[in-house]
Amino acid sequence: PKADELRRAWSEVSEKLATCLSKATGEDLAKPAPQGVPTLDGKVGGFVAFLCLHETFHVGQLSYLKKFLGHGQTVG
Repeated sequence: PKADELRRAWSEVSEKLATCLSKATGEDLAKPAPQGVPTLDGKVGGFVAFLCLHETFHVGQLSYLKKFLGHGQTVG
């Protein structure tokens, strides 16, 4: 896909995720996670935590690529 398509899809998904997370209650996050999804504690909240941790790996990978291409640091 073209960069514009990726940006548009990213924005759509990000908006939906932010809306869902802002409405999530402690009870929602304490529910058992669906079978087969990665989770840190077997609960929906653990799945969200896993996704956050997983994203940090990708940020690190992008930071390395940016540096290898001769650009400045990404964070800090």
